[in-house]
Amino acid sequence: MPQESPFSSRPGIRLATPADTVSLRSLLYLGEHVYFFPGWSPLEAWLREEPCLVLERGRHITAALACPLETARTAWVRLFAVHAHVSPQRAWHLLWEAMQKELAERGVEYVMSLGIYGWLEELYRGSGFQPRTEVVTLAWEAPAAPLPPPPPHPQVTVRDMTPGDLDAVAEVDARAFPPEWRVSKALLRSSLDNLLLGLVAETEGRIVGHVLVLPTSRGCHIARLAVEPAWQARGVGRTLVTFALARAQSQGCRLVTVNTQVDNGPALSLYRRLGFWGTGQRHRVWRYVLPATTAPEIRQTAYPLPERTL
Repeated sequence: MPQESPFSSRPGIRLATPADTVSLRSLLYLGEHVYFFPGWSPLEAWLREEPCLVLERGRHITAALACPLETARTAWVRLFAVHAHVSPQRAWHLLWEAMQKELAERGVEYVMSLGIYGWLEELYRGSGFQPRTEVVTLAWEAPAAPLPPPPPHPQVTVRDMTPGDLDAVAEVDARAFPPEWRVSKALLRSSLDNLLLGLVAETEGRIVGHVLVLPTSRGCHIARLAVEPAWQARGVGRTLVTFALARAQSQGCRLVTVNTQVDNGPALSLYRRLGFWGTGQRHRVWRYVLPATTAPEIRQTAYPLPERTL
């Protein structure tokens, strides 16, 4: 019996499910155009809770688009992958049209993404995304000798973060960042199992800052540094990062990276004073504002396609 071709039937769009995990991972490895920037949540979490749409012909997934929610108002494009024999422009058009409806039904207002590839930025431009800022990647390499104990801060103490700190950490995080850059408490909670380390700065029993570090294939990454606005510019951020670097080195992490916005002067200055250097990686951040919706429809699990498709 001849093998079914992935291009022998009309395509359809639906929400991905956990049963699609193997097919999506195959698409990530074998796709011709692949953007995958996982952020805080693993792929499996997106298939359980987050909006991830797949384009398929028959039983074959030929493209996928995932936009996990960072907060109730903001989603990020984290995955867009296309089979080698599928037009990325057409796949994006079909999936993005359906994704806008899916996100609007969930009450999302903003969709953000990093423009890592030129072909991806062309898709964004053609879809109404606007460039907002740029982020740069900085790196720090641990010296051969162990770092000396970090100097204590005169007003705060640093300790390991515990699950019981989650509410306070989420409140500090929300006050420290503008809406587009916030993450939800649910997302912070889901990241706890993946952390290399999490530290909080505390004064009189109140948390005023935190730093979260995730492991990477080459070392570790400072995923979050947040300080209560009233405590900013008082050395809390520097103390947290200094403690984090010492702990990361003690746990065998030799290379520490961090991303920050090009216009965030205080953060750039802090990291450079601590020995971070620019890696040369610099990417635009894009934003799409979803049109306001007044009466969300019942969410669909499959989306109708126009007659003219791939």
